[in-house]
Amino acid sequence: MSDLSIFNQFAPQPEKKKRTRTNNAVIYTRVSTKEQAENNASLETQMKHCLAFAERSKLNIRQYFGGTHESAKSDTDRKEFNRMLKFVKSKKDISYIVVYSLDRFSRTGSSGMQIKDQLKKIGVSVITVSQNIDSSTPSGELQENILLLFSKMDNDLRRDKSVNGMIQKLEDGIWCFQPPLGYSKNYNSKSKIKEMVINEDGLLLKKAFEWKANERISNLAILERLEARGLKINEKTFSRVLRNPFYCGVLVSKLTPNKSYKGLHTPLISKSLFLKVNNVLNEKFEKGKHSTEVQELPLKRFVVCDCCKAPLTGYLVKSKGLYYYKCRTNGCKVNINAKKLNTAYKEILTGFEIKEEYKEPLKEMLNASISKYIQDKAEGNHAIKLELSEINKKIETLQERFAFGKIDDALYEKFITQIQAEKLKIEKQLEQTEIKSSNLQKAIEKAVEISRNISKEWGLASLNRKLTLQKLLFPNGIQYNKEKGVFRTERIGVLFNLILNNINELGENKKGIKLDFSNLIPLGRGGKIRTCDLLLPKQILSIFK
Repeated sequence: MSDLSIFNQFAPQPEKKKRTRTNNAVIYTRVSTKEQAENNASLETQMKHCLAFAERSKLNIRQYFGGTHESAKSDTDRKEFNRMLKFVKSKKDISYIVVYSLDRFSRTGSSGMQIKDQLKKIGVSVITVSQNIDSSTPSGELQENILLLFSKMDNDLRRDKSVNGMIQKLEDGIWCFQPPLGYSKNYNSKSKIKEMVINEDGLLLKKAFEWKANERISNLAILERLEARGLKINEKTFSRVLRNPFYCGVLVSKLTPNKSYKGLHTPLISKSLFLKVNNVLNEKFEKGKHSTEVQELPLKRFVVCDCCKAPLTGYLVKSKGLYYYKCRTNGCKVNINAKKLNTAYKEILTGFEIKEEYKEPLKEMLNASISKYIQDKAEGNHAIKLELSEINKKIETLQERFAFGKIDDALYEKFITQIQAEKLKIEKQLEQTEIKSSNLQKAIEKAVEISRNISKEWGLASLNRKLTLQKLLFPNGIQYNKEKGVFRTERIGVLFNLILNNINELGENKKGIKLDFSNLIPLGRGGKIRTCDLLLPKQILSIFK
């Protein structure tokens, strides 16, 4: 059979064209910088030539795209460019994209070639007004691809030049990028430099650094404080702020890895404060250490189960977003919502709060109690002072005998060493028992001031501050009985025990109610101060800082 036409039905069929060639087109214009876009000269020129070409070629312009500045670094990042591609792909009657030159279409080399090839497959051609190239032929397509590669090379050369300039500015201490949060650009006509100045947000961030370094509180707690003062940022942004040395006057950039430069801008904080903050941040990453402190669980290990005497631990129910306290002893069913227990403890604190009009009378009552204790203590120290006086006499006698040659060097050194060691021991004993009334006066005033709003202060305080206040009131912690819903304690801090007793004598606390403290074991016998309960003046003052 010489005629094979009958077999044509089994041959592959030609691909159907996805769209019919029309005279419909779109115009795309672009500049690289904002300054060029604002000047509009280049955009206006591009549009003028594109419209003239469309008119000569009898093209029907359906839409205009671009008309603004878009970086040539990446095609995927150009919003107008991608909006144009989406339009021509969705509209089956668009056959041409008109641009002034290929470098306006793309300067990414192979990426631009790939996009142009995808458009060609669906029947869309890219026409360059200033470059007369017939892209329908292999030689014309090669010319276009060469031009795209040259555009990419030119773009890379410009970027290298720009990067070198930015590195030089970094070395000179000039930050040439967008100002970090908390700073604004202030154009200085004299120096021709856009200076970085601290704004209102920066002043709040300075407080945030101080809170992190000094109070060691969580980022979430700091963000709540910032939001209450008008600055709302997310945790990820805040974490970057804490680790950015720009705020202490040091410049770092991805352009120069492992290098840092002294900045010319005004630092928000000191270098020592920045390093202190980041030491706090890095603690959780130190080998063998893991921070388990949670702001929502201030009573963890401080409250003890009244049933089995084990300290309560804490955990988070992620599905509910709620924290709970729990006794881990087998068979013990103490498991309570953290907010409820915190609220119950906060209510206990209201029993220590005093009315404003009782503040001065309470100070006088505390002064009277402490003064009597100091007087009694001073009388008890009389024997120690006599002993110290005898030691001083022994030293004088020994020095006198040595001066007149009655004893030799070896004997003198032997006895003087022994006697001076004994003297030092007695002096330390005396120092530990002597209490200066002026220091105690400061402690009393601070304790009374804290007592005025201690429940509110505890509720708003950082975790470390909460723990300090808890130890001030209940040095040995407290016990919680879940069945009865009551707290017990072995000991109340000396000053706050006196405040509590005197509040009862005055008749009522700040809220006008008498809190039942019958379950709290009183300090000492009959509410009297025990010798071991009074700390040294320096210790008393330090815990109130």
